[in-house]
Amino acid sequence: MCEQGYYEKVAQDAFRGSGLTSLPTLEADMIDNFVEIDTNAFRDTAITNIDLAYYTGLKYLKQGAFRDIRGVVTSLTFPPSLVDIHDYAFMGTNLSGIGTLDLSNTTIVYIGEDAFKDTGLTGLILPLSCPNRPNGPLEINDYATFSRMIGNTGDDISPFQDCTMLTSIHLGPATDLSLIHI
Repeated sequence: MCEQGYYEKVAQDAFRGSGLTSLPTLEADMIDNFVEIDTNAFRDTAITNIDLAYYTGLKYLKQGAFRDIRGVVTSLTFPPSLVDIHDYAFMGTNLSGIGTLDLSNTTIVYIGEDAFKDTGLTGLILPLSCPNRPNGPLEINDYATFSRMIGNTGDDISPFQDCTMLTSIHLGPATDLSLIHI
């Protein structure tokens, strides 16, 4: 969406179902103003290199933003500004080419329901803290906080539900992980 000469987001369903094979590029002076990829914006496209680190102001990946991408995604990077990955963001997208997803350079505070369902990920690395979190930094050894961060609202729904290939989640130097069940 273009407003007043700069792009702030990719609109809902903007490229859904298209033959798009790469992400759009922006002029250098527009990158910091780009904050959101809206619902289903790139759903069912053929993008296999998802280099979001280029979009240095990106904060939000909305519901289904990269859901059901055709083909195997071989590259997936995020900018430090990323705070939210909403429900179903990558659901059904083959991320087996990534193996372990590294979010350690982000300020992620929320990963929604089924965000990585049926993706083929084998590992996940989370940031040690989230300095921009409204309630202070994330305490990794606090199950309730971790549970809220990944979208578990107490109804046994996990963003990693049915991720049968997931074999590890790296949480940093927490001392007691016995309460974390995914």
